[in-house]
Amino acid sequence: MLGAAISAINATKDLMPIDLAKSILGTVVNILTVAQLVIKNKSNFQAIVDMCETIRDILESATQGATKDDLQGYLGCASSRLNKSVGHINSDVESSKEPRFLHRLFSVTIDRDWIATWEKDLDKALMLFRTEAITGIAIRVDRLALGPKGNTHRTNNIQ
Repeated sequence: MLGAAISAINATKDLMPIDLAKSILGTVVNILTVAQLVIKNKSNFQAIVDMCETIRDILESATQGATKDDLQGYLGCASSRLNKSVGHINSDVESSKEPRFLHRLFSVTIDRDWIATWEKDLDKALMLFRTEAITGIAIRVDRLALGPKGNTHRTNNIQ
């Protein structure tokens, strides 16, 4: 389960035209790699795996044909926020690698609690990313519809 997701995300990361998107996917791969090594109850991690694959899919479609100039607008803001959220979760996951005897005794319960928290955090980050991306696309489409000079008269208005 985790190995296949890691391979797919790594393959997509290598094809990304935007460095920030590559960085986000690299962090996502690290989250899954650490989980693969540390988390005992991996079946509880399926929702996180699904969200990481969703991040891959969204970044792949959002950056297809994108240039560095596109990062100055909505895509850059949304990607930066997603990067920050994924980085925060990665820090939490990395800290779970620290060997603590008592922690390992109760790790199944702790893992479940951490996984639930990470799942909520990723869900919020994905919702925000999608909202910002959709809003940015809508603004861009509206600007294109207005024409090159920001004409306030739409070309398809019926008088």
